[in-house]
Amino acid sequence: MNNIFKKIVATTCALGMTLGFCACTQNGDNSIGDSGNSGNSGNTGGKEETISVYYWSAGFGREYMDNIISAFEADNPGLKVDLTATGAVQGGEIWTTPDEVDYDLYFSVLTNYNAGTKYLEPLDELLETSVDGKTLKSRFSSETLALSTSANGKIYSIPYASAVCGLVYNDTIFGEKNYSLPKTTNQFIDLCSDMVSDGLTPFIHYYEYWYYIIYAWMAQYSGVENFNKLWDSVYVDDNGNEKVNSIDLFANNTAKDAANAVIYDLMSAKGNVYVGSNVLSHTESQTKMLNRGGVMAPNGSWLENEMKETSYTDTFKMMKTPVISALGTKLGLTENQLVAIVSYVDGDATDAQKEYVKTVDEKIVNRVREARNLYSVESKQYTTVVPKSSQKKDTVKKFLAYYYSDKALEIMENTCRMILPAAYSDGSVRKHADQDTAYIKSCIDITKAGGNRVDKAFKTPLYYNAGISFLYNYSPVREMTYGEDCLTLSQYNEKEKGWWKSNWKSLLNAAGL
Repeated sequence: MNNIFKKIVATTCALGMTLGFCACTQNGDNSIGDSGNSGNSGNTGGKEETISVYYWSAGFGREYMDNIISAFEADNPGLKVDLTATGAVQGGEIWTTPDEVDYDLYFSVLTNYNAGTKYLEPLDELLETSVDGKTLKSRFSSETLALSTSANGKIYSIPYASAVCGLVYNDTIFGEKNYSLPKTTNQFIDLCSDMVSDGLTPFIHYYEYWYYIIYAWMAQYSGVENFNKLWDSVYVDDNGNEKVNSIDLFANNTAKDAANAVIYDLMSAKGNVYVGSNVLSHTESQTKMLNRGGVMAPNGSWLENEMKETSYTDTFKMMKTPVISALGTKLGLTENQLVAIVSYVDGDATDAQKEYVKTVDEKIVNRVREARNLYSVESKQYTTVVPKSSQKKDTVKKFLAYYYSDKALEIMENTCRMILPAAYSDGSVRKHADQDTAYIKSCIDITKAGGNRVDKAFKTPLYYNAGISFLYNYSPVREMTYGEDCLTLSQYNEKEKGWWKSNWKSLLNAAGL
């Protein structure tokens, strides 16, 4: 396999999702009334102005954005939005040529903003704007706001969309074969073996999407609190010792090792992966999966909307991420005991399993509950920023406030069944749930279990100065997938850890550490 180390310069802050919004109400001096329009708020006093907006349209398409813009222009005579919508990422010029930026507003894949805040307009005042009787700030959870806050205490970016990520499966095939959804990774591995025996290919995948699952398994193993400390370059070992800016973050991370071991068992088995998966684009992979090229794949809640032009007849859903079996070992549980607790958490335990759980320390049960109910989100893909160079900031902020109005949120929901980036003014996150497909319902149901979100929230110079964007220099999925160049688990670990050891000092120097 090829060395796939990639330094990703244009990545992002981790932002929140529509889930778990604060219920509090805050009143600001600035207000926009019903549906984002407060009577004469559309009256610009004769001023006509056009703002240029760049929109990364991958996943959710441009239809909903066009509809919001049309509504905004109708409610605000004299104000226009010139939209550029493509599947290509743009925005790096904010950092490289900040005085020559072409757009007033970006909805794109950004930002390395902990290192580039001097080029961005703070959005704190905007968040105090009242829209439909509630401040924008009150529409987001405290977690979202915390993740969006830079080192200097200001907010420069807010999410314009949200997505739940996880393991998508063909529910029709599961029904035909009477397969049960796996509770643990050991059950997951066994399920894949059964599928191969039945003449099916378990996985077709766009290989990079696996990090949604890998991060979830790492968080299951280490605990969400300890996992989140990684984004600040703090590694907590299995004995509870904290190590700051340590090579152990990458080269000796037991949670990562545990996740890699599962990946090896899944990817290296003959017949488990659709031949050629690793060279497919994400849409090519998705098209083949929808037409039975594989039974499962890591993906996100955008799938149906992104593939709405593709013809298929089967029903697809997203499953809860199986609990990593290594957690059971870590907690002193057998596989059967771990399955019993997971079943108890899921609410489908047998009487014998329920009786067993009664004998288990509550801390262990809660630890497994956290692992079972956590889920991955993708918020780095949906970053909204205003460059300081824009000469039309007032109109930009007016449009942004409108974007989170009840009217605009309803447009998002009705146009592409999006999981919303903000709550409605009444605190709800869905107005038309009865119109959701089985797939979207399954994505939303995962969030309703009361679990923690697993998100990427890099706030460390190792990220924004040294260019380390993921927790991996290599791809365990690509390098351990069955084939002539497939590495064994030990070979992969040796190769990866060797790289970190060879480059650690230079990475620290680049980070200023």
